Amino acid sequence: MRFAKEEDLEHILEIYNDAILHTTAVYDYKPTTLENRKQWFLYKHKEGYATLLAGIDSTNEKSIHLHEKLGFPHSGTIRKASIEVFRRS
Repeated sequence: MRFAKEEDLEHILEIYNDAILHTTAVYDYKPTTLENRKQWFLYKHKEGYATLLAGIDSTNEKSIHLHEKLGFPHSGTIRKASIEVFRRS
């Protein structure tokens, strides 16, 4: 594991946009642009934020159990933040 670098952003964007379109891992509605990710990255870096963020869907019991086993504490629950996802066939 390492901190993200600006040259990683194209790959991060590819993964992020795929998650928007095909999963409930993130709660954005539309794919984003490389310019948007660059602005996001630079802002986070400037403000001293870590660029590694994660969340687990509350129905993903296996992932929750794995993270608990590895010592990650439960930090909170985001309520009423989800959107309905329609799976594409």
